[in-house]
Amino acid sequence: MSPLSGARVLRTLLSAFFLCPLVGLSAPAAKPVAAPLPPIYDTELLGNRELKTKVEVGQATNRRILIDFGTNDCSACRVVNKAIHEPVFFRELVKQFVPVLIDVTPGTPNAAMLKEYSIDAKKGLPAFVLLDVEGNVIEATTKGEITALAKNGKEAVQEWLLARFQKTQ
Repeated sequence: MSPLSGARVLRTLLSAFFLCPLVGLSAPAAKPVAAPLPPIYDTELLGNRELKTKVEVGQATNRRILIDFGTNDCSACRVVNKAIHEPVFFRELVKQFVPVLIDVTPGTPNAAMLKEYSIDAKKGLPAFVLLDVEGNVIEATTKGEITALAKNGKEAVQEWLLARFQKTQ
């Protein structure tokens, strides 16, 4: 191989290398990174303080309290959030309850609140606690019941809540 033909081979290889993107031989493009989902729960909120305020609102308006314990990275919590905040459903929910959403991410001060209501986070979040107007526990989902419902979609969550609505005249 003469030096001239070696240069020709090198030029051909370099041309092929630089033309690869033009003929679709380049490496696959990186997948676009999905934007982070907006948070459901306020991570700065102090749960016990917020709950005390909401119980006072419940007493003043004669409504029970619905505590929704969860985390922002929980897929079942997102299903529950959609169920609760569907506009028509939400209007009816707030006639019955004062909702309180509390972030209980492990290692945060609010996580200790789960023990107060005997909720086992290992069995799944979110968890609901229903309180009467005075702040006494009526019902608590302690074993992942709401997580199981969320697997059946937002309608299953709404049905569970509707069953706890008080009948009005």
